[in-house]
Amino acid sequence: MPKKNIILVTGGAGFVGTNLIRYFLRKTKYKIISLDDYSSGKKSNHIRNSRAKYIKGKTANISNLIKNPSKIESVFHFG
Repeated sequence: MPKKNIILVTGGAGFVGTNLIRYFLRKTKYKIISLDDYSSGKKSNHIRNSRAKYIKGKTANISNLIKNPSKIESVFHFG
């Protein structure tokens, strides 16, 4: 069984998603993936951290965008 060490945040470039990512980076050792279509989120909200990865896309296409879903511990859906 693969180690689950990733948190996925949809809408991670918006206000709530950005603050949640900032919290997880400060309080955990997890890697964070943000999935956002930037319809209301902004690239200027990205947090520069080696554990944060930003993917542009829609949640409807999530199965094509997330390469290792078995490593995801939790999903926070704000998209």
